[in-house]
Amino acid sequence: MAAFALGVHLAALWVYSLVPPGTPGTEVVGLFPGTYLGAHFAAHAVLFALAWMAAGLRWQSPKVRAAAALAASVVLNALIEFAQLLVPWRNASFADFLAGLAGALTCAALGWAALALLQPARWENAEAADGTA
Repeated sequence: MAAFALGVHLAALWVYSLVPPGTPGTEVVGLFPGTYLGAHFAAHAVLFALAWMAAGLRWQSPKVRAAAALAASVVLNALIEFAQLLVPWRNASFADFLAGLAGALTCAALGWAALALLQPARWENAEAADGTA
């Protein structure tokens, strides 16, 4: 289920990031604080969370899942900004990239903290399995 939700979110991110401004449906950006930077923050926080859950189907270590999800979120964030350089009606922005990065990092920090607090035994076992304890 998480993999399906991740796929839908990725498709929506790509389409939304490359359509011309004013396209029906793009007014949702106005719902976020800080307008488009808030939307970048939220979109990449959700992307990280879905990627972390989808990676759970393949890797047992929460640290490996988190690292893979964070890497995927950062790479996708950079690819979206690069793709916007190639589309005349969009403009890439380092501020957009930083807002997306902040969203992914915030979600990662909250996820790590939640795991450490709610499942300390599993977290410690994961560290021992990783060799990081």
